[in-house]
Amino acid sequence: MFISRFVWQNSLNLKNVFPQLAAFTSGTSNSGFFGLPLVSILLGSNFVKEATLMTVGYWLYENSVGFLVAAGNKLTLRESFSKMLKLPGIYAFLIGLTLNFFGFNSFIQNMVYLKTVNYFRGTVSLLGMMLIGLGLADLKSFKINWKFLLIVSFGKFILWPVITVIFILLTANFGILNKQNIQTLLLMSVVPISANSIAIASFLECEPGEVSFTCFLTIVVALFYIPGFFDLIITPYFS
Repeated sequence: MFISRFVWQNSLNLKNVFPQLAAFTSGTSNSGFFGLPLVSILLGSNFVKEATLMTVGYWLYENSVGFLVAAGNKLTLRESFSKMLKLPGIYAFLIGLTLNFFGFNSFIQNMVYLKTVNYFRGTVSLLGMMLIGLGLADLKSFKINWKFLLIVSFGKFILWPVITVIFILLTANFGILNKQNIQTLLLMSVVPISANSIAIASFLECEPGEVSFTCFLTIVVALFYIPGFFDLIITPYFS
């Protein structure tokens, strides 16, 4: 996130919102719409629990620090905090923690509500693509912002996996991560940018069309990049 912003600031004037968007989107992950189905297909359904837990970190970033980064120079810090407190995701997370703390798990699991949620999971990827499509509708022309795309892609497909591998190597002697954790971490580190970033950009009125187009392009890149990463890195070295 910080590296993406630094690169942009030193290569372009700051009379637009793209430096803060590059910093924000480089730290996001399309973990729900793209990552969870990907983990289920490549690693197996028994890996989905770890992947779901990892999405919480991405999601908290998008709804807290990431939101403040995206707001950047567009809003004052006070205005940014005010808008951040209007995001429903934080409250949903707190409600979930509260229900879990007071032992409502078994009660909720026996409700029809849970069955509805289980049926809803299959539509998540479809809704993510619809969100991208709605964002693309704001574009006046399909001109690729190469600098934005390259910086974001560098952050997502180069920096993230490199940092993940370094973290895995540094913790190898402490027994913190098992093989299943490591494989899930590596695979989740190379998923494209989050479709939720489109909603954040729209909420802040920060080029949602450009963010949507970039999100779509990173998905296209991921379709070719991830199979190679899985076969050349994860399978031979971490399986």
